[in-house]
Amino acid sequence: IDDSSSEDVTNIGDKVEWRESKNTEEQSHHQYYCDVGFKPNNECFDILSPHLKFKKAWHFMGDSQMGYTFKEIISTYPYRKISGRTAPDERCGFLEYCYLEKRREWDVQGARLTQGPVLYGLSNHFCSDLSGFQNTMVEGDKNNFIEYLAIEFASDVEQQTPTTNTTQQSASLYLRNQLHHYDLTIDDRVCVVNVGLHDQNICAVPAWLRKEQCGDLYMRNVETYLKELDSVCGYIVWISTTSCMNSRRHAQRNGRSVDWNRFVESLLNRLYPEKSFFVDVWGKSSNTTHLDNIHLEAS
Repeated sequence: IDDSSSEDVTNIGDKVEWRESKNTEEQSHHQYYCDVGFKPNNECFDILSPHLKFKKAWHFMGDSQMGYTFKEIISTYPYRKISGRTAPDERCGFLEYCYLEKRREWDVQGARLTQGPVLYGLSNHFCSDLSGFQNTMVEGDKNNFIEYLAIEFASDVEQQTPTTNTTQQSASLYLRNQLHHYDLTIDDRVCVVNVGLHDQNICAVPAWLRKEQCGDLYMRNVETYLKELDSVCGYIVWISTTSCMNSRRHAQRNGRSVDWNRFVESLLNRLYPEKSFFVDVWGKSSNTTHLDNIHLEAS
């Protein structure tokens, strides 16, 4: 995703974020924290499996990084598939997939200022900034299923219904309705989540948001998002934001992502210590070849 901000502004933002990282005191990790890449390969399995291995409903929510993860799982995991469905349109079929009605008129609300979308979805209403991935479900043979929901921001107004203002609220409504359809309880559900890379596009243009406000905005939006998830997800597995190449043509900055990862882990530990897990993939992504600014080579 191209960033229309100037090089000078981008460089300043990067230096500020790194300064904040260096001044952050070392924190204790979440009790259900695991690190992919630097510790034994089975560490995450050993931590997550006792709590999650018998759960029937798995939802992967995020941008293209999560989308690739979902595709890899359904292609390699021994999952007995009996049916599946996808959104009817890649970027604009979210609500139809969720069996939700569109609001009569799309309301820009906080877009470009405090919420997404900032690019494609801003001029194409009820559509996503994210391209290449769409909502998808694969059902198993024991009233179990795995699902991907294209949610690329911590807060955005892309998908609005008559009773919801944000995509995150609309997804929560869909997941609540889904429990009744499958006769499941919240405890049957695991939500695997990440947002962060697209949120940095909100930080990109100084006319929209001052650099020093960007981190606080992300923190507020993530906390609100987690409250929505808490009401419909029995367990939350947060996958850390991956590293990028710090391209001057793009908004994403490693220093900012490091700070934001630390914040989310701390927030989960404070608000949802018994139902959340933090999977740290930063080290692994930093030592993996990048295909472009943010996407990684399959390993």
